[in-house]
Amino acid sequence: MSEWQPGIIGSAGCVPVYDRRFFYMDAAATLYLIVLNVITLIVYGADKYKAVHNQWRIPEKTLLILAAAGGSIGALAGMYLFHHKTRKPKFSIGVPFILVIQVILFRLLQTRII
Repeated sequence: MSEWQPGIIGSAGCVPVYDRRFFYMDAAATLYLIVLNVITLIVYGADKYKAVHNQWRIPEKTLLILAAAGGSIGALAGMYLFHHKTRKPKFSIGVPFILVIQVILFRLLQTRII
């Protein structure tokens, strides 16, 4: 999460002061995840479109790498929004598993355990 500095004593007790360095890192990470998830959603939609129209497909490896790089929410949304890759165990089990691992890592980073 964020680094807190010693607070200011007031009527509400000790009020922590936020360190700006971590705000910008959190904002950059949030922006990265938003952009990557939107891109991942679009790529899953494009692959579904290509599948329906018998065109050259996006490799499964690319789809899974996008999910593993932080786009797992976009991947899950794309899978169910476009009804794409939902019957393949590599995706129906793999993408939710990637999301669970990412959530666990996020929580560990938030609490500064790792």
